[in-house]
Amino acid sequence: MKSRDESLERGVVATGHFNRIVEKLSPRVKAALDEAIRIVISDPEAGRMKVGDLAGIRVYKFKVKTQLYLFSYIDDVDNDRIVLLYFGTHENFYRDHGGKDWLG
Repeated sequence: MKSRDESLERGVVATGHFNRIVEKLSPRVKAALDEAIRIVISDPEAGRMKVGDLAGIRVYKFKVKTQLYLFSYIDDVDNDRIVLLYFGTHENFYRDHGGKDWLG
């Protein structure tokens, strides 16, 4: 396992889908998402590994006030990067994005 300093040097890549969602966020939610991404960069195993249709994808959960948000990512160890896939509220996350058709 990499040290904390080495993990911080990892690259982060976001899909177009992820970027389009983030563009519409309020400053408060965007700041919370930025902090959550920093946590995942420093500890790529912070998110829960999914199974089934989402096998190989990790999901990290965090709250802003009382609203629960999730974002999905892949820890791409071979390319030393984290790939951000999707972001949304808990209520819509699995309903809208239960498959891998939104990876690009």
